[in-house]
Amino acid sequence: MPEQEWVTQVTADESGEWSAQVVSDVPSGMHTITVLGEDGTRSDSLLYVDRETTEGEGRLLSGGLFVSRTDAVVPPAFALSMFVFLTVIVLLAINGVRLGRKTDKAERRTRETARHHHGRNAMVVCVIGVAASFFVGVLVNQSVGVFDRFFPAPVARTVRLSLSGAVIDPITSRPVAGVDVAAGDTAVRTDDAGRFAFSDVDAEQGMRLTHPALARALRVRFPKSIVEADRSRVSAFPVYVPFDAAMYNALIYAVDADARAGRGIWSPGDLGDQELDLVEVTADAAKATVDAIVGNDGNSATYRLRKEGDGWNVVP
Repeated sequence: MPEQEWVTQVTADESGEWSAQVVSDVPSGMHTITVLGEDGTRSDSLLYVDRETTEGEGRLLSGGLFVSRTDAVVPPAFALSMFVFLTVIVLLAINGVRLGRKTDKAERRTRETARHHHGRNAMVVCVIGVAASFFVGVLVNQSVGVFDRFFPAPVARTVRLSLSGAVIDPITSRPVAGVDVAAGDTAVRTDDAGRFAFSDVDAEQGMRLTHPALARALRVRFPKSIVEADRSRVSAFPVYVPFDAAMYNALIYAVDADARAGRGIWSPGDLGDQELDLVEVTADAAKATVDAIVGNDGNSATYRLRKEGDGWNVVP
């Protein structure tokens, strides 16, 4: 019977799971499932279909096929290791028969000694064969990533966030209009009340703030209590973002000065038009100061800014 192919296209969800229906005209017997990812990755599995099962009970899930009572997805690497193991067992059985005949032909006075000698050799060969089969199976399965399929590495939880709030002055708490705030694929410009709102965005990515008076874009991170929440969906209302273009420009100039001098967590390579990563911003209106924690490649540095007149200065 000539080989046939059945092709379908599916989309994985956020957790990497996908599903597809087995077409009705797939005949009984062993088949190969080939999964091709958009990035060029390929994964093969063997599928046994039994047409005696009730129609409609078969369904394909990521990581396994469930077809009523057959439940038979056999990764090729495991099939190869089982083949190697059974081959070794058959060879050992043949060798045992040969040794037994050789022992029967030996003289009676040396039969016991010969049996002991050949039995010991057979045991050594058996142990070596089983060990070799085991290690070959492990190496083959490891090389094709079968262990990764059945024992996957923990996947970091992605927290989807819905939030609303306002951009405000850090000292007066008055709303700031005209700030472009972006999260995920959505961007809004704050109105006269400084308001913004987003739905179902990746909390890990934070928000990106831009303004015509800013020297560089800002990346505002959400608190760890949101990013590391034990739920997949979180709502936060209201969220207030301190913003003063003159304050952040003073911070940007201070960071650039440290980068030129190679001080702290910075190096000259950090100069440029990249975003300024704001891990946390805390304002003290009574003292007219703001503490900003700035991140860089997994490290962080704290800067204190004080408002003096209409301007801002970085203070120790």
